[in-house]
Amino acid sequence: MVENLVREMQEQKVGLDGATWNNVLRVYADPSKIKEMETFKTLVDEQGINLERSTIVAMARAYNRSGLVQKAIEMYGDVPGTQREVYALWNEYKKEAKDDGYRTMINSLLKLNNVEGAEKVYEEWNPEGPKLDMSIPCLLISRYYAEGMAWKVDEMLKSIKKKRYGMHMRKLRYHTKRMFSNFTYPKITWPYRTNLPDLTVLKESLKVVLTVILGVAVLVAVAVGYVLDMVWYELLLEQHPPTSCHQVQLLNDSPMLYYLFYVHK
Repeated sequence: MVENLVREMQEQKVGLDGATWNNVLRVYADPSKIKEMETFKTLVDEQGINLERSTIVAMARAYNRSGLVQKAIEMYGDVPGTQREVYALWNEYKKEAKDDGYRTMINSLLKLNNVEGAEKVYEEWNPEGPKLDMSIPCLLISRYYAEGMAWKVDEMLKSIKKKRYGMHMRKLRYHTKRMFSNFTYPKITWPYRTNLPDLTVLKESLKVVLTVILGVAVLVAVAVGYVLDMVWYELLLEQHPPTSCHQVQLLNDSPMLYYLFYVHK
């Protein structure tokens, strides 16, 4: 439908200037036409047309009415003076927001030059795991590097360390609780007129004991791995601090690769 409309306009030699593209896109900015709206926006982007403020706001409202709050927040981030709308959407959405939701909110606030607001949203963020999504703190780190705020970068690196630790501990508690939540101990019964326990029950008990030992061993191994990873991370952070967002991300993802590329030369 969108392609047909554009083709018809071209055949009738209708001037497809920026205003025309924006007008057509606003027509599609309706909850029932989200797919068509996004398709037409792709065509607009390919033409290098700048979206007008009213067009972006119309698209954001269409996303919001369709329940696509994250996309609405992203659109409002491109419109100066829309912090009120952004926060209104976020206050309703943040209870169910995942990592990508926090990334979108922080990015939108930074586009609106609200660094303090972006920092507060970052403080509220609890990483899901299994790995800390470094694209989120790197949004702020890149801003700090660009504005020469080295002390802010140091604070962010310490914050990343705390969030990694908290993420690992939550994951460890989750696995421990999951392992023992449905665990039942078999009851050993003694048959009548005999001093020997039921061998079948003994076998089941032995299986349970071995399962517990194996489970504890796995949890200990995971905990040791977390501890070693955090110690290695902290040593590199203190003795060889990163100097760019890329280095920060590599240090978080793979301390060993960070060491090989930037320390062991």
